[in-house]
Amino acid sequence: MTNHPPIAGVRLLDPLPSGEPLVTVPALQADRPVRAVLVTAALDPVQERRVRKESANLEALLARVDPDAVLQVLDHGLDTQGRRFLIVDMPGSEAAAPLSPDDVAAAARAMATGLDALAAHGFVGSPPGLCTTPSGAFVLMAPLPPVLDELVAATGPGTGHEPPEVLCGSDWTRASQVYTCASMLWTLLTGRSPHADHGTEDRQRLARLNGSEPVAPGDAPDLLIDVLRTALLKDPAERPAEPAALAAALEAAWSPRSRPTMPPRPSPPGTAGAFRREYELLRKLGSGGTAHVWAARRRSDGMDVAVKLLDQNHSRDPEVVERFTREYTLLMEVRHPHLIRVHQLVLDPEETGLVMDLLGDNLHTVASRGRPATTDAAGWLAQVAAALAALHQAGIMHRDVKPHNVLIGERDGRSVAVLADFGAARRTEGATDTRLIGTVAYLAPELAAGRTPTTAVDVYGLGVIAYELFAGRPPYRKEDTTAMMLAHMNGGAPRPDGISDDAWAVISACMTKDREARPTAAEAALRWEALAGRPVLDGVDVPRPPGGGRSSAQALAPEDPGWVPAVLGKDDEPGSGTIISARPVPARPKESAPPRARRKMTLAAVSIVALGVIGGVGAAMLTADSDHPSQKSAAAKPSTPPPQLTVQPVPASIATTGPGSIQIGWTADRASLPGLSGYAVWDVTANRPISATLPAASSSFRISGLPAGERACFLVVAYVTAAPQGPLAQSTCVTPTN
Repeated sequence: MTNHPPIAGVRLLDPLPSGEPLVTVPALQADRPVRAVLVTAALDPVQERRVRKESANLEALLARVDPDAVLQVLDHGLDTQGRRFLIVDMPGSEAAAPLSPDDVAAAARAMATGLDALAAHGFVGSPPGLCTTPSGAFVLMAPLPPVLDELVAATGPGTGHEPPEVLCGSDWTRASQVYTCASMLWTLLTGRSPHADHGTEDRQRLARLNGSEPVAPGDAPDLLIDVLRTALLKDPAERPAEPAALAAALEAAWSPRSRPTMPPRPSPPGTAGAFRREYELLRKLGSGGTAHVWAARRRSDGMDVAVKLLDQNHSRDPEVVERFTREYTLLMEVRHPHLIRVHQLVLDPEETGLVMDLLGDNLHTVASRGRPATTDAAGWLAQVAAALAALHQAGIMHRDVKPHNVLIGERDGRSVAVLADFGAARRTEGATDTRLIGTVAYLAPELAAGRTPTTAVDVYGLGVIAYELFAGRPPYRKEDTTAMMLAHMNGGAPRPDGISDDAWAVISACMTKDREARPTAAEAALRWEALAGRPVLDGVDVPRPPGGGRSSAQALAPEDPGWVPAVLGKDDEPGSGTIISARPVPARPKESAPPRARRKMTLAAVSIVALGVIGGVGAAMLTADSDHPSQKSAAAKPSTPPPQLTVQPVPASIATTGPGSIQIGWTADRASLPGLSGYAVWDVTANRPISATLPAASSSFRISGLPAGERACFLVVAYVTAAPQGPLAQSTCVTPTN
């Protein structure tokens, strides 16, 4: 426990719990029952400004809302320890389970009334809880400023009631509010969350993402459970349109006069505890960084299948499990002869897995036995390109096209290629996740340059595969990840001997640095089929992207700034393991979201950080204390470096200037930094940028507020117009003292 922080005019009734980024305790303000909401997490300058501004806006908005519909924010500011707080009205206690069916219907109506009042003033966000007044009535509690909702979600499991689309990064909508209201009402009715039977918070989150049907206790009233199940459907379009519609359905269901006809319940994709009863594991086929693939047999009919099982460590990682679930969801949406067919998602308490068709070896293994015949190679490439075209037409990017993810099997006596492994796939429209994902040896230059991914990145990866198949070697042989990324950005792949003009024309077109000039996947499929000299796409419709546009038109929307990569795959060669950034790559200046939980990384990965932010880090930088007015000006108005710039880490040193304060200094030989236009500073330990683009004349940057005793590492990068030569500078570290 910690001492009560003094807030003027407020007496806290309970000690503050420790270890949470946001704490709430009952309090009295001039004998009026209230709740004090205190931000105990360290805020960066952008978050600090957002809390201040959004708290003031929320207080003003609620002053215009009927207090019988939504409780008020009474005050906000800083306590004597400099921490942000809000004082919110709380005339009773927070509604708690169990509630009677009549009370659940009344609670739903109170939620709808309050959320409708907020929506009328333009506020549509995470629904707050309910207060039960001394008279027994329900009233919606005051919502949190959006930045604090983000902080809670970024530093922990969230509320446990967020809908799947919000968990995947979409904005709140009225249908999203319906899901959260239904989840809270289910908990109030039954005394347990809708997916409590799945066990841990991470597995419950996975169940929400997957749309698993919630299981109610046997004594729960079916009439209300049916309504709530409908409101908890994964597809927002299948839920009641808004909270008022949910309230009306619950009231009608519990009324003896009428009972609404509800849509049928969806079938869950897998049943917990059923996997070992359904499948027999025969032999391990291979392993990656997060999963193992087994040959297995379905006991019911003897069908041979492949089963991809997450290892025990990664089965508890929400991000890995989310990617695993996304793979199943996307593959169930798009069926194609040259896309791996997935039969089932397994969600056992101790195992998470995908059941798929069992095929042969991957293309990497096949090619390692010897260069394939030209007709076979062209046929496989045509089939993979056709699969990509189907994905692109469905609005999906694969984002990790490489030989390890292409399986070679046999159908009707003919060799066929099938595209697999969709853990990195994303939708091309309506998505907000723009994190750098891919495999360095097959990474498109625009990704290394910090640009938003498009379907053109898949075509580039296909071009690299084609180069390897026809040349018998990769286009670039580099010793480390940094050099490999630079080669894709700046290098030119030499034309190997023995490749025909027609084949080289397709390969070089797919691998061109200008993504606008690459062919679409559909165009590549037809060109490779022509080179195969035989029909390899019999009965396969080769689609065009929506609207007939080129592949590069299918871009993702940008999210929030900054990224640090972590290796997720462990394939056979350097540069062949899939990487996924811990933070998205920005495309325009934007305030950052609250930082996620820290992820450990080796200092050897620091050089990857520098390259991954090319063309994007300038837009991502957050403000920090600076000694120079020019630096403060740059921090206030970040600018994105021109696309042709690259970055080069420069040597730096750290001097301690006071408790928790340091100054990073650097001296650079301008002759070794061609076209120098500025610098940027990265906090490697915290996985985020901490400066705006600094002027080229800068030589130092000061940082304050570092926690004592915690090691912190920083990297200084220079924006230049030529790729770095020789070894790259590493980060420099310090452990601040009191």
